[in-house]
Amino acid sequence: MADIARQGDQEVNIVDKTTQVSVGVTSEKRLQVIAQLESGSGEPVFGLQFFIPYMTYNASGISIDSSSFTSLLSVNGEQGKLSFIAISGLKSNYRVRVDIDSTTVYDISMAELSAIGLANATNVDIWAEKANKNFRYHPNEPVDFNNSVDIYAKSTGSTMTVYYLITHSIAGGD
Repeated sequence: MADIARQGDQEVNIVDKTTQVSVGVTSEKRLQVIAQLESGSGEPVFGLQFFIPYMTYNASGISIDSSSFTSLLSVNGEQGKLSFIAISGLKSNYRVRVDIDSTTVYDISMAELSAIGLANATNVDIWAEKANKNFRYHPNEPVDFNNSVDIYAKSTGSTMTVYYLITHSIAGGD
């Protein structure tokens, strides 16, 4: 692309007729981009989608036992993004399962996180901290789900209490 010299207050534009895009600088020294927003059939070429943020938490505690997983969060029939999971136990004998679109992504105990070197390893997406009593999941980018996300906890020993905070977002309207 060649430089185009400006003269006075004239607008300078570069137009590509094959893609229907025009890029230029206005006399107010603002970048101006004009692009075709729909195809010849009237369908959008691209679209923007916004997401509504949610925070789910339980600061009073929820009892979990070793007989079955206890649901901490269940979102079904929605598209969205999972951003952060923090679970704190009074003990370190529990496991966490995360299902995204009916596929188990994580099913791991606090002892297993520690055994593979993820105790206090905050430079990764998933880790254990505070003597393996706290589970953390914080991906660099939120994880997409197209239909569902379910988060569970289960004791690996005696009945115990966990506390949690989970952030996610749900796709909004047009």
